[in-house]
Amino acid sequence: MSQNIEAQSAKQIKLGALISYLTLAFDMIAGLVYTPWMISQIGDANYGLYTLSITLISMFMLDFGMSAAVSRFTSNYRAKNDQEGINNFLGLIYKIYILVSAVISAVLIGIYFNIGHIYVKLTPQELDSLKVVFVISGLSTVLCFPFITLNGILVAHEKFVYLRSADLFNKVASVILIVVALWCGMGLFSLVAVHAVMNLLTVGIKLIVVKKKTKVKVNFNYYSKPLLKEITGFSIWTTVKSIAQRFIFTVMPTVLGIVSGSASIAMFSLASTLEGYVYKFSEAINGMFMPKISRATVKQGSGEAILPLMTKVGRIVLTVIGIITIGFVTLGQRFIRLWLGPNYVSVYYCTVFLIIPGIFYVPQQIANTAVVVLNKVKSQGIVFVIAAVVNIILSFVLGRFWGEIGCAVSICIVYLIRTLLMNRVFHQQLNINVVKFFKDCHLKMAPALLLTLGIGFLISNYLVIASGWITFFIQAACLSLSYVVIMWLIGWNKYEKNLFLSMVCSVLKIKKKKRNNSLSE
Repeated sequence: MSQNIEAQSAKQIKLGALISYLTLAFDMIAGLVYTPWMISQIGDANYGLYTLSITLISMFMLDFGMSAAVSRFTSNYRAKNDQEGINNFLGLIYKIYILVSAVISAVLIGIYFNIGHIYVKLTPQELDSLKVVFVISGLSTVLCFPFITLNGILVAHEKFVYLRSADLFNKVASVILIVVALWCGMGLFSLVAVHAVMNLLTVGIKLIVVKKKTKVKVNFNYYSKPLLKEITGFSIWTTVKSIAQRFIFTVMPTVLGIVSGSASIAMFSLASTLEGYVYKFSEAINGMFMPKISRATVKQGSGEAILPLMTKVGRIVLTVIGIITIGFVTLGQRFIRLWLGPNYVSVYYCTVFLIIPGIFYVPQQIANTAVVVLNKVKSQGIVFVIAAVVNIILSFVLGRFWGEIGCAVSICIVYLIRTLLMNRVFHQQLNINVVKFFKDCHLKMAPALLLTLGIGFLISNYLVIASGWITFFIQAACLSLSYVVIMWLIGWNKYEKNLFLSMVCSVLKIKKKKRNNSLSE
């Protein structure tokens, strides 16, 4: 029985990760192609109003760590086969969500009636448009807010394919509908309405999946003061960690505005956008292992049992982030020059400093998930607060001398410090042998990574066939091929080679099936 559960879990994780990468690829393409086109259709001013309303609403839409609480508590109850515990817990958490949603609604209503006093620089026409956009976006966000729990329920029940497919459907359908609406001459309001309708529709899809594919039956009559206290304690420190994490990046425009100038803010914003893509791509499978970790730790009460899983997943994640980091370090300057122009070279250096720490902390996401499962989030929150405080001090000092590059160096140093402190938490509180992890993961893969880095610099400097994007794509293809060959020869173990072959075979089967279907038609 347990073997069947683990087999189904592995299948869901593999397919869920594939869909996650497709979603991220679509996001990147949309960001580079669709978004500029959409802005040209509705105009800079209207896009500014749309962004302003979304940003304003998102400031108050913190879930206070409750989505993490849903995944954590539900996964633990499932590991103990306690369905009644799941139903009771969800009844309590839904009541908390509804209460928070009501408070947020009151705040947003207050903002609506004071928009004219807040944004005094907007024209009367712009204020009228902003109010409509604010109402549509705010109403849909508040209605969807309590159903954030659905993501945690689907994660805990390892329904990753349904969860990721619903999110991919949301993004693709939204873009298609918006393109059609804008082509038909509809403007800003159609953009907001499409997002609102698609968010509500996605919630409906997830509700159906939860009802059909799980045994969840929410007990709204349940109340437990001890459980409420446990949830609150967990959520508070998860919120502290989340705010501290956001503060590291969101404070930088303010720092640069004080010590440097608007040009530096623009440069850093572009670099942080690229770092965001790299981070999302490399941690696409993060969170999917929470149920598996819960099953592994529920008996022992420590993280010692998850070291093999941490090493296995860490090596896979290091493979992914390794090629992304090496590719940007060696070919990134050419990419920035082609994408933004020669005056944006500092974006390259900022991005390099921002992504380098990920080589060390991103492959450890299994341990970070174990921190949540074993409720050690207080220690994690304290570490993140320390990192945020050190970052503010360092960014003012380094930003004054080197502008946006100084702020990027500050984040690089702080992330490395944070990684060291978190490894102490992993070792002391979770009993994870982090030395063995780095030895089996980073040290064993280091020769392949360093050799690829050297080849990348050779390709960048000497493989110049034509001008423009043609050379860049040829260089990227050669570097990717070299990476696969080197990893096959000296980097990957037997499991990773078989995993790579299975992925290639899956792609070839899909292509062959499409070709056969087209011939039969």
